[in-house]
Amino acid sequence: MRHFPVLALLFAALAGAAEADIRLDAPVDCTETRLCYVQNFVDRDPGPGFLDHRCGLLGYDGHTGTDIAVANGKEMHRGVPVLAAAAGRVRAVRDGMTDVHMREADPASLKDRALGNAVILDHGNGWQTRYGHLRRGSVRVRPGEAVAAGSVLGEIGLSGRTEFPHLHFEVRLGEQVIDPYLGADAPAGCGVPGRPLWSARAGALLAYRPAGIVDAGFAGEAPVKEKAEAGLYDGIVLEGDARVLTFWYRAWGIGPEDRRRMRLIGPSGEILAESAGQRVDRHKAQWFEYAGISRRSGALAPGTYRGEIRIERRAADGSPEVIELSRSIERR
Repeated sequence: MRHFPVLALLFAALAGAAEADIRLDAPVDCTETRLCYVQNFVDRDPGPGFLDHRCGLLGYDGHTGTDIAVANGKEMHRGVPVLAAAAGRVRAVRDGMTDVHMREADPASLKDRALGNAVILDHGNGWQTRYGHLRRGSVRVRPGEAVAAGSVLGEIGLSGRTEFPHLHFEVRLGEQVIDPYLGADAPAGCGVPGRPLWSARAGALLAYRPAGIVDAGFAGEAPVKEKAEAGLYDGIVLEGDARVLTFWYRAWGIGPEDRRRMRLIGPSGEILAESAGQRVDRHKAQWFEYAGISRRSGALAPGTYRGEIRIERRAADGSPEVIELSRSIERR
């Protein structure tokens, strides 16, 4: 019995040493012009239900990684590099799975392949990182290959069991899932102290944001969520005979206490459409809505049209927070 405390101290020291052996850079190449955001975090709730490391609701029960998403499918097809977060050796790869929304995929094709096209890296001392949902044909490494931190492994895709283009980034120590925002020594649960594994740059790039606007734009119709997600409304042109104009936005982390206001403003500064948004009865991981006008006769007047979205909410510490965005489009 008297040896157990010694063994416990030894195991704790080994765990601390192992954690010190890894530092994670950003696993995606995102910039000011190629924006990424974290949609889902590791599940910190030991029972049914979900809580992220901040005791928020960004994720779902049993989620084991950090989901880093891009704005839409068009951005995905431009190519968003997935990078090795630390130096290591390629343990396994998979490529060739189609980039498609999971509801359109053959369920049999997803069995035991939830991560779709993927790369697994071994970093030594029991550390491992996994990169899932990569774009078909983008994987650039082979099993056994040594890679440096920052090496391109592939590109963000839509393969496997997923509903939106993103990278599922997962960290493991042995068989244990590690939350990179807390590290290996963190106690169970949320809102607990920890030692993040992220480098300073990665921590800033992937900082926790409980809510935000993913994308926004215009459409010459009642917009369809799936088209917006695919990026099909990017760069639309208002023709001279256009009679319909809508302004839409996509967001994450919207809750019932958030106050939202949308406006569509005409060339003379007049408010053509205004909406407080649809009622939200519970937290929404993803949200889509729009406001607009449809003229029965006569085309839209020439000039600049502006769409605005403003979300007023309370931060976790109770302080007021405002999220807003505007877009404009020209009708010549």
